[in-house]
Amino acid sequence: MLTNDTVLKCKISNCQCEQFRASSISVRSCDECKHSYVSHALNRQTSYTNLQSHCDLVSSEHIFEIATLCLYGCTTVTTRIKILLDRLFQEIHTSEKEQILKNLRWTINDYNKSYVEQVSYF
Repeated sequence: MLTNDTVLKCKISNCQCEQFRASSISVRSCDECKHSYVSHALNRQTSYTNLQSHCDLVSSEHIFEIATLCLYGCTTVTTRIKILLDRLFQEIHTSEKEQILKNLRWTINDYNKSYVEQVSYF
C-alpha cells in the first residue's frame, strides 16, 4: 500500500522531477515540476489490463491507488466516481476502507456525504 513516504517520480517525458511534493497552492500539483499528481501517480506502472470485469482480482493496494487518484487533494466526489469507489470498497474489509480513507484525509462520514465538511489540511 502507498504511504506518505512513497516516491512518485513524474512520468511526463523529459521531466527530471524525482519525487512528488505537494504545492502550497494546490496539493494536487507538484511544487517541484508543476505537473499534476496524476502525472506522478500513473508512474506506479500497475497493470490493470489483466483484471476481469469484476473485482475478484483487485487487492486493497489497487483500490488504494485508484482511490488516491480520485480523492487525494479533493474535497468533493462526483456521483460516477463515488459509484466506482463504492463498488471497489465492497471488495475489501471495512477496516481497510477506513484506513485508505484516513490516509487520504477523508472520514467515513465525509466519504458517505461525498464531500469534506471541514478542510483542515489545505
